[in-house]
Amino acid sequence: VSGGAIEGRKFDDQNGNGVWDSDEPFLNGWTITLLDDNHEVVGTAVTADIDLNNDQSIDPATETGWYRFTADPGTYSIRETLQAGWVQTAPGMTVEQRAYQLDLQYQFQGTVNDFHNWAGENEKWFIDGNGAWYYILPTGSIYLWDAGPTSGLTGTLVDTLDESYWANPVLVHSAPPVPFPSLTLTDGSVLTVDFGNVTQNRDGMIQGQKWNDLNQNGIQDPGEPGLDGWTIELLSTAGNVIATTTTASIDLNNNQTIEPNEVGVYQFTVVPGSYRVREVQQSGWVETTQVNPADVAAFDLDQSVNLSRGPSLFENWGGLGEKWLQSANAEWYFITPNGDVFQWDGSPRTALTGTHVASTSAEHYANPALLYDATNPYEQRVSVNPAQTITGVNFANWEEPVPPPEYAGNGNVNIIVAGNTLILNGDSGHNGVFVYQNGNGHVSIRGLGQTRINGSANPWVSPGWTSIGGSLITYLFGGDDAIVFENINVGLNMLTDAGLGNNSIVGRNSNIGTGFDAYSHAGNAKVLLDNVNVGSIANIITSGGHDSVIVRNSNINGPLVALTGTGNDLFAASGTTVGGYLYSDTSLGNDLIGIVDDSSVSGATTLVGSSGTDLADLGNSNFGSNPTLIGIEGNSIPNLNQLIDDMMTGLALAGLGPGLATP
Repeated sequence: VSGGAIEGRKFDDQNGNGVWDSDEPFLNGWTITLLDDNHEVVGTAVTADIDLNNDQSIDPATETGWYRFTADPGTYSIRETLQAGWVQTAPGMTVEQRAYQLDLQYQFQGTVNDFHNWAGENEKWFIDGNGAWYYILPTGSIYLWDAGPTSGLTGTLVDTLDESYWANPVLVHSAPPVPFPSLTLTDGSVLTVDFGNVTQNRDGMIQGQKWNDLNQNGIQDPGEPGLDGWTIELLSTAGNVIATTTTASIDLNNNQTIEPNEVGVYQFTVVPGSYRVREVQQSGWVETTQVNPADVAAFDLDQSVNLSRGPSLFENWGGLGEKWLQSANAEWYFITPNGDVFQWDGSPRTALTGTHVASTSAEHYANPALLYDATNPYEQRVSVNPAQTITGVNFANWEEPVPPPEYAGNGNVNIIVAGNTLILNGDSGHNGVFVYQNGNGHVSIRGLGQTRINGSANPWVSPGWTSIGGSLITYLFGGDDAIVFENINVGLNMLTDAGLGNNSIVGRNSNIGTGFDAYSHAGNAKVLLDNVNVGSIANIITSGGHDSVIVRNSNINGPLVALTGTGNDLFAASGTTVGGYLYSDTSLGNDLIGIVDDSSVSGATTLVGSSGTDLADLGNSNFGSNPTLIGIEGNSIPNLNQLIDDMMTGLALAGLGPGLATP
């Protein structure tokens, strides 16, 4: 006898993954239909027990939920008859096949006008063969209405197709016949097709991650970390918040380790249906999640004027193929086929014109509800089927850099130009001075805080100088003074006398042709040379107070002398080259001296601690000769790097960090 067989089993796909898992039971009582290549019914079978081994007993694991057809060689297709409350998960179907299967099962029928937006959720309506009402949302989710109030529309999810079925519900209630996957049966062959279904009331999950979009491109790149502690909201399709959660570190793979993709995670357990998900913004952050600019334009316009649809769209009234909407103030707007939106100026229909107010898209023209019922584009729409876990509903943010504080300076600094030398004379106030190159590359000086330059709040700008050919000499006298120089070339010497007070002398990324001399006579002084090249000797002398002197990543071509006087002082040379000798005397107090991070000293090195408990850390630096240590009680400073970082942070908090404005 010629022919073959088509057989399979029906299983309860409890996790909705479309694959039979060993703990999932098989189901009897389901109708399976065999069709020929003309889509005519050849036969039906009902899944049942089969005693495969003839032992007079049924093993649920191997002998339940079977169907079987025998047929002549040929081409066939096979489908199941859905039962109420179930959704097919296997074999997988195209969205067209699912729509056709739904229409076969429910015998949907259209209505006169779809009762569009009757309940205010932009939904469209139809009925089944028994007269029960169904609605479809813009996401493509189809619900059996529970006859509840129209405010807060609710129902039972039947299935989720896609947006095109909402745009044209005829594809649902008059679904075109679509062939199911074909099977070719040959003599003696046995083909196996298993069917899996999941109950419609089985909970699903929405899961995503919140991350720091360091490069602001809206894409999570390697090294961009997740962010814990952000609030995520779950909303109904009507926009009502129905649940909130907070991003956290979750061990998703249960390996007892938190991996990068497990930081900043959130989860919502939900009944099947359609939802929106959004984040709650935090101050100082900008949302960078990628969205369609046309959707942003539509949402902004709708929020601004509150568009609505009248009794008609009055399509092509003005001959431009346009569609018409009204604002809350009864002003008329029209959208053209390319998505441009205009506010009508009252012009005649024969010469229609208006003010352009938004650029949306042809999709918004085809479906004006996307304009007059525009949803927040940063609220992500999600449809969850039974037992389905939706992942990748992620949110990206970038932290805006906090502008550095401005140094709280005051008083006045006068500038004297003597040939190619600059002389700065301060007063008894708390003078703050910043020497830099402006956007045109010209040497400029501005006051920090309320400090005036030559009596003016405006910067002083040199007459076209790109560098200071001579010397830069600064006298700031009394008060807590600060001078910062960045990206400056000085041809000769730089002398800074900050006088009395808690003074700061800061240089970055600069070149000094000959010598550098810095003096602070009292108070707690801070001196920093960061990536500064000094052509000859560098003398740094402070007295009184707890002083910090740091020379890092710099090149001193001659000797380096650092005298810090009384107080608990810190002197550190980090990653710095000294072409001559190095002499440091921290005098009285409990002092710290560090020559670290591959620094090198060509000449003699003498470190004097004097009284108090003094420590010197020579790290892994290189010396032309063995250093001479006088009054040094220890040879290690465990927290030296932290102390350096603390000083840098302190300067930044005082408004003397890198990145000062250069007008």
